[in-house]
Amino acid sequence: MRNFSLRLARRLNAHLTEPVNENELRFGIENLLIQMILVLCMSLIAALFHVFGPMLLFMLSLVGVRSFTGGIHLRQFHQCVILTNILCFGSLALCAYFTPPVFYGLLEGLAVLAIWRWAPDMRYKRCKTEQDRRRARNISRILSAALALLSLLEMGMINQGPGRILACSLVATAVSLALAQRTAS
Repeated sequence: MRNFSLRLARRLNAHLTEPVNENELRFGIENLLIQMILVLCMSLIAALFHVFGPMLLFMLSLVGVRSFTGGIHLRQFHQCVILTNILCFGSLALCAYFTPPVFYGLLEGLAVLAIWRWAPDMRYKRCKTEQDRRRARNISRILSAALALLSLLEMGMINQGPGRILACSLVATAVSLALAQRTAS
């Protein structure tokens, strides 16, 4: 994938009126390809098991919060695909077969505390200045609190599954942050 994205970056750079940094362009292309493959893989699995809506809710909430918290990143693409699929579909299976709201509420509370404590991951590339880190911290706190509140409201009033899915996505974010803290020290 790296060689393909490098060749594509060189080809694109040759056609630009103002050439850009080749490594940055390659990195962007590589990330786009990786995300496309991941989304395609997850969509196929979700369609196979008829859980496209819940998968979409899990991934949108996970990506939404992780965009500001950062967290651990795996070195190999296939490891990322496998772990992301296990987290997502494992969470969906847990939510479908284990329904006590108190369990998810407790997990969610711990997850929000971890996010508030550790976000953003200090190695996170988008946080270049202290002002960037403060902004990412505030947004991650607001998003995690809002998702937790929505989750608790859904579990308290309806308890049909979306609240449990939101709780699991917050737990996945918190675990990613905890692992990033562990590897940083």
